[in-house]
Amino acid sequence: MAWARGVSNQAFESGVELFADDKFVEAVAAFTTAIRENPTCSLYYSWRASALERLERLPESIIDATRAIMLDPCDYNSYWQRGSMVPDDEQALRDYTTAMVLEPSQRGAIAAWRAVTLERLSRFDEAIQDYDLALESSPDNSKYLRDRAFVLDSADRYAEGTQSNPYHYHVRVVHHQSY
Repeated sequence: MAWARGVSNQAFESGVELFADDKFVEAVAAFTTAIRENPTCSLYYSWRASALERLERLPESIIDATRAIMLDPCDYNSYWQRGSMVPDDEQALRDYTTAMVLEPSQRGAIAAWRAVTLERLSRFDEAIQDYDLALESSPDNSKYLRDRAFVLDSADRYAEGTQSNPYHYHVRVVHHQSY
């Protein structure tokens, strides 16, 4: 068994290098070898899910992210990963929320992803709250600022966004661009 773990670690390390070089087909093959040799390592499934996602093979990617969760239910990254891929927005919200609970240090970044899903569901007030949470951890993130401004405008809260609000500039720009 020690030999198998050695082979799986080598294959995994090779997969990570191939992934870093944007060689996703080869990375999937390497991660598959690692999984074949050690099918109980959630990390191997998580990385293969990432490579499959880059290849736009979402159904397979979701399956691997789910397998990673089943093997390690405390791995916040696999929930975050699956949440970004599942077509069911309610499932995505559950995955993002679980990821935020499991890894509080990543709450802001995950909240930004969750906010996008909430916006798609026209749950604007919740989306604004999540963008506020994201901006607490990354106050100068222009994407979060811009996306929050879009949600304020979508929620017909343009005036609120321009009154004594640190994001007012982005709200004005978005509001003027939308007309």
